[in-house]
Amino acid sequence: MRNGGRLVGNLVGDRVRLWLAQTDGELLATIWPGEYRACLKPLALLDEDERVIARGRGPVHVVGGFLPCGDPRAAEHNRGVFFVSQVMNV
Repeated sequence: MRNGGRLVGNLVGDRVRLWLAQTDGELLATIWPGEYRACLKPLALLDEDERVIARGRGPVHVVGGFLPCGDPRAAEHNRGVFFVSQVMNV
């Protein structure tokens, strides 16, 4: 499944959390590949080689799927969580 939106993030506790902001303004909770990491200032998503693959508020297109109902990783999100397997744009 392909999905897209704008990359948004926030500091939650001591971790940067990233969401995809949909065109209707809804925030889609995401799980990114384990080797990816986020920076806050400026907001960016980095791959395993420390390359910027998405920037804050910029468009991002991803491939993946929603976690199944009952998956414990989605417990705090009532609208589902999108598991990103690949980021399509650089």
